[in-house]
Amino acid sequence: MKRFGLLLAVASLCLASAMGRDVSPAEQELVVFQQKIDDAVVSADVVWLQGAYTDDFYFKHGTGHVDSKASWLANVKKSQGGFLSRTHLDVEVDLHGDIGITRGKLRVMRKEQSYLIDYVRVYVRRDGRWQLLSHRTVPSAPAA
Repeated sequence: MKRFGLLLAVASLCLASAMGRDVSPAEQELVVFQQKIDDAVVSADVVWLQGAYTDDFYFKHGTGHVDSKASWLANVKKSQGGFLSRTHLDVEVDLHGDIGITRGKLRVMRKEQSYLIDYVRVYVRRDGRWQLLSHRTVPSAPAA
């Protein structure tokens, strides 16, 4: 399942490139890192996620609930096995030096339900590696 998510992330960037938009190696790196984060949430790899999030990580859910790094990682650990997959779609990347902003859709499949959310994420590159600083989601509007 992890490989599928990474392949889908890379494929979406390849599609953007094929449509006439140059995709930089830094954009590719960020999109792959982003999918690795969600694969680690699925596998409840809290140890790896500790380094993937900044200490001041902020997660505002579409419901209005806010998680800190500590509370989100506690939820990930508690829900171990509850996520079947978390796959990014329609990802757009804006890079501003050591700040990366991604927007897109996240298909979340859980044992009991699946849903699609729109998100905006802010990443910061520190000591040569990306970390997730902020994640904000809202439920996706139903297709017309």
